[in-house]
Amino acid sequence: MPKRIKNIGKITSGGWDQTGERFEEHIPQYRIFIKRYVKNKDWQEIEEIQEIRSRVSSGDLVWNNCSTREQVDDRLKHLDKLYNTIYNEGYKSQKELVEEALNDPLRSSWDAVLRKSWHELDEIAVDIGREGELLFVDTRHRAALAKIIGVESVPIRIVTRHTEWVEFGEKIHDYAETNDLRYKCLHPDLREVPFEYDISGLVHSMTDHLVSKCENELSCAELYGDVAAPFTYNMASKYEDYKIICVTAKDVHYDLLSKYHPGEARSSIPRNLNKFELVIFHMKSGVEPQAVRTQINALESTNTTIVIVGHKSDIIKMSDKYTVDRTYTDGPIVCQILE
Repeated sequence: MPKRIKNIGKITSGGWDQTGERFEEHIPQYRIFIKRYVKNKDWQEIEEIQEIRSRVSSGDLVWNNCSTREQVDDRLKHLDKLYNTIYNEGYKSQKELVEEALNDPLRSSWDAVLRKSWHELDEIAVDIGREGELLFVDTRHRAALAKIIGVESVPIRIVTRHTEWVEFGEKIHDYAETNDLRYKCLHPDLREVPFEYDISGLVHSMTDHLVSKCENELSCAELYGDVAAPFTYNMASKYEDYKIICVTAKDVHYDLLSKYHPGEARSSIPRNLNKFELVIFHMKSGVEPQAVRTQINALESTNTTIVIVGHKSDIIKMSDKYTVDRTYTDGPIVCQILE
């Protein structure tokens, strides 16, 4: 039984999560697919495929137990088909694929019926390290293709969690219950943490637009947010090679924020906000509108993009003076980008 199934639910301590291996460097399928689908090489031009064909001709079992060159060629055709399907139709969960097979009389089979009972266990498998980082475990082909195509999110199956991460999850859950966490945590393992508003759709739809407005290296400060800090969390996760993010923890438990957030967390507002390409202000109970006005006024003559997030009634208090470039809405939460 593969690790992605047999170890599900395991909680383990130790240093197993600190290997420092990157998916792009560690997974050979990723390097092969780059040559095939990014550099547009024919399969026979790729050195790794040449080696696989040579080994199978020598009698070795390779690549999912292929024993003949014909089987290798069939495998390559299947990968081309999988790539084209994901590229043209999007990434589908195993549940969706099984249901499609069962509902199609031309595709339905006993195999599909059997898979219906365990398909959710056959998603891309990951472990979670002590800092909440997702560490690849299995299902290399789908994961590599999704990464190359640029799929933003895929269904996953969590296998093993680090003990320290589990302890942190319990702390942030307790915090949310006693402090009314305003926004939903975007980490896939913390979706059950109680929250007031889910603006994940708004955050994802805005991120690319906000980043496109940055003229220099991406940098962002998210002010008056809570532990979830959804905008900078999403940016820090998506643009990990950029130097981001500064997050203030003015009214939240700083230890939780610094542990949860993949970017940089600070316990006070930076003095020179004009050094940031983006500054996001959260308007909510306890945040003084005049204080925010003062901070925005200081940014008026700079190239900093200003974003205000909150209830419509809170946003109105700010929008009478500033020109609005774009407005996003998600339920009762409004987000305005100021010019």
